[in-house]
Amino acid sequence: MNQKIIFTCADLPPHLPLGYQFFEAPDFIECELLEGETSQEALARAKTAGLTVVGWSVKKSHPKV
Repeated sequence: MNQKIIFTCADLPPHLPLGYQFFEAPDFIECELLEGETSQEALARAKTAGLTVVGWSVKKSHPKV
């Protein structure tokens, strides 16, 4: 089971960083948590990638069969 984190963002860059994609609406960005990564580490990674994060939530996703 993979975990994904959904960020609520403001002031999006013109292009999303590698590994990030839109989720349901343009101001929601999704990415997979790296193995062993906490949500705080993922938040720091997103900020380093240039995203202005104003909120986030973690969801579990089942692999596609």
